[in-house]
Amino acid sequence: MNFKKLSYAFFVLVLGLFASCNNSSSDATLKVSSTVKGVIVTSLGTPNVVLASAVYGSVTLTVAQAADTSNSGSFITLFDPTNSTGATTKVVKYATGQDTSNFANDTAYNNEAVTDQDFFVIKVTAQDTTTVLYYKIIVTVTPAPLVIGNNYQCGIVAYILQAGDPGYDANVQHGLISAPTDQIQLPPGIRWYKGAYGNIGGANATALGTGLANTTAIIAAQGTPATSYAAGLAQAYIGGGCTDWYLPSKDELNKLYLNRVAIGGFTNNPHWSSSKDVNEPNSACSQDFGTGVQICTYDESQRLEVRAIRTF
Repeated sequence: MNFKKLSYAFFVLVLGLFASCNNSSSDATLKVSSTVKGVIVTSLGTPNVVLASAVYGSVTLTVAQAADTSNSGSFITLFDPTNSTGATTKVVKYATGQDTSNFANDTAYNNEAVTDQDFFVIKVTAQDTTTVLYYKIIVTVTPAPLVIGNNYQCGIVAYILQAGDPGYDANVQHGLISAPTDQIQLPPGIRWYKGAYGNIGGANATALGTGLANTTAIIAAQGTPATSYAAGLAQAYIGGGCTDWYLPSKDELNKLYLNRVAIGGFTNNPHWSSSKDVNEPNSACSQDFGTGVQICTYDESQRLEVRAIRTF
């Protein structure tokens, strides 16, 4: 046996192993293609060797994405290290405000559903086992767009503002919410005025967005007992715990009529609006929910029905 050759071979082997150990990667970064529920993380933020010092990154999910727990198909959650063959990760999900100081012992994330403002902490340990980076990713869950007929904020979505409507915002939905039922129906219905012509207020506006001001003006003029006339009855409604209900203007009332089936609970009888006819001092605008006809010469002493609304 040639011990010289054997010793040389052993030396080369040891040298190779030593070189391999010293060449192990110190890369503890995440790939920019990391995903939560299939959505690429918008920003990985700024990682840090100290958990508390890591700067938040972000990801935005839909309600459906956030609720999925399959971790399959298009819903994969994958925080993938750049050196995916040598580095390792630990991922923990926390609720907003939850303490992360026990990260080392906290349970690893297992594809559970996430909610708005939950956040992930990701620890990446490099192949060299000593280099470590911590990431934080905060989750924003975007609610599904509202549609007419949805239950929402104390009532039912009755109208969603469109481009050109006062108060329209292309980025944030706004609109009208209807009470789920009339505040009064026929019989007995309720009068528009308190009981005498003249003390009726200057509520002549008819457009979208004017019903609240109309209602306030009517009540200021007519006074108490507020529930003895239409505007006061609408304002007194506290359904769902909301206290900002009012009698719709002429145009707002028409939106309720157009969407009456989705809103529900209407009769085919006339309903009061908060709009007066500027040329008819003893008249106000109403709408027949059977025919859709609007009349602004309706005598304020007549008894009609009332449906309160509010805005969102």
